[in-house]
Amino acid sequence: MLSYLKYCPKSVQVVNARYIKQSDWSYSALDLVATLKQSYILCLKKKMIDISKEYHSLMQFLSGYIHLHIKQVVMAFAATILAVFGKDINRLVFKIMGKRHFLIRVLVYVLLCSFGFAFLTALTSDGMMMLFSKVDRKYLPFIIPGLFLLLGILAERKSQI
Repeated sequence: MLSYLKYCPKSVQVVNARYIKQSDWSYSALDLVATLKQSYILCLKKKMIDISKEYHSLMQFLSGYIHLHIKQVVMAFAATILAVFGKDINRLVFKIMGKRHFLIRVLVYVLLCSFGFAFLTALTSDGMMMLFSKVDRKYLPFIIPGLFLLLGILAERKSQI
């Protein structure tokens, strides 16, 4: 019956132990159970408040940390997008190039890989920065991992993992 006391602060444990030891046994067992139940509920509420405060402080820390490094996160996201869809972009460009001369195809490939993907990375990261600037900071610890998981699922469906 006293197993709930391990969740309570020491002061509540002492008060309850004294009440149990010093209680007049003329009280009914139901009164004793009701008193213990009330103190148990108070202890659980206090514990939940403590857990809630710890959760909110952790979320504030993570939000601040992600917000501080948002440029790196966005760049990693843009690079991941290009890693997942780069093969499709190359295939589309070479489908457009068709049966052109060998040197033209090599030149287009070099330009695409050196300047095209860099341009797409910059464009994608700027767009993501604009989107993330509109999102409230407290949601970032949920949105960022969710987006990377979504990209992981897309990569899995494209048989890249």
